[in-house]
Parts: sequence; C-alpha cells; structure tokens
Amino acid sequence: MDKYVWLDVSVVRCPNCGKMYSDASWYVLDMESDIECTECSHVFNTRKNLIDRVLIRLSIKDNRVDDVTLEKHLSIDINKVNKC
Repeated sequence: MDKYVWLDVSVVRCPNCGKMYSDASWYVLDMESDIECTECSHVFNTRKNLIDRVLIRLSIKDNRVDDVTLEKHLSIDINKVNKC
C-alpha cells in the first residue's frame, strides 16, 4: 500500500547575490531566522526574503521515499501567515 507525507517548504533568495535556499516553512516563517549566505557571506532574514512556498508530497513505498511531487503553491503573503 502506498502512503504519503507532506512537507511545507519555503524558498528564499539572498538579497545581496541572489543565491536561493530552501527550508521548512516553520523555520522561515515562524522562527524568522537570519542566515548567512554561503556565496557572499551576507546575513539576511529568511522571512523577509521569501520568494515561494510550496507543499511537496512524498510518496512512501516499502518504508522509503519513492517519489516527490509538487502538490501546490501556498500563500506567501507574510501578513496572512500565522506567527507563534
């Protein structure tokens, strides 16, 4: 029997050099973490530099990830995202 799990992923872009990163949305949106760009060493806030947010579906077969699917794009309006 196939099973599924989902992951809410945010994509952010370094405002200095444009390098993109992905991380779990709870880390980007709820924690509002600052990260250091590995390309240019610029420190920036992930929430303020969010460019996309997606729900990814992982298909599980025989207790292993078998396939990954982009389920849908989620709202990136940071004013509508609940904060802890």
